[in-house]
Amino acid sequence: MDLGLKDKVVVCMSSASGFGKGIATEFAHEGAKVVVCTSEAFKAELDQAVIDIEKETGCTVDVHANDGSPAVWNPDELFDRVRNAGVDFEILDKPVMISEDFSWYQRHLPALFFFLGCGPAPALHADDFTFDESILTVGSDFWKEIAAKL
Repeated sequence: MDLGLKDKVVVCMSSASGFGKGIATEFAHEGAKVVVCTSEAFKAELDQAVIDIEKETGCTVDVHANDGSPAVWNPDELFDRVRNAGVDFEILDKPVMISEDFSWYQRHLPALFFFLGCGPAPALHADDFTFDESILTVGSDFWKEIAAKL
């Protein structure tokens, strides 16, 4: 397939594995100048992906990793204050890479992140996602309860 990418610069985000790595590999096959990116947390995986892509395609791949926005992780002291206040919420087993934009704010001030949920729905940012605004009152009530108990 000729996508007209020969000697064009393409940047492939989240390309340490999966679709991102596959897309970067195909672009390299097309003769593009490929730049692969990921967060610093996945740098070792990205380095291996580059070795694999270069070996398969014979092309050189540039690598970019940054500290970006890490997974959201609620500060222990603030989290414990809310939990010990008797506010009912479910605790996740591990951080999730779904609200990285929120983690950027956490770099600048203490903050807590909670999922409100929107019921069975397509993934956020999917073209068929519909936001049920009634969940906003649930969130508002949740934060009011936290404020009242602290």
